[in-house]
Amino acid sequence: MSIGVGLSLNQSLAVCEGFFQVDSEFVRTPKHGVINSAEDWISKKYRAAKTWTILLELLMLVYLVLTLGLALHYHHYWSLPFLILFNVGYLYVLRLSIFQSR
Repeated sequence: MSIGVGLSLNQSLAVCEGFFQVDSEFVRTPKHGVINSAEDWISKKYRAAKTWTILLELLMLVYLVLTLGLALHYHHYWSLPFLILFNVGYLYVLRLSIFQSR
């Protein structure tokens, strides 16, 4: 569930591109291309294109961390499980985005 929340930004951007008819290339998830036993998948790592989506993910994570702090400060304990779930999801997706864009 956490990963689904973390992916919501990417999915929302894709829906907006479709709604506003923005021409964007569909890029398949690349395969490692390992053909025989002499090759390994580690040397053929996937690298994603660098986009501004990483910045949006970071801003969303900062916003959620601030929201978590405010919930603790104002004793809104019932919202903490959801805020933690959202924070974990966005942190995971941001971490993968940064790792794959190197």
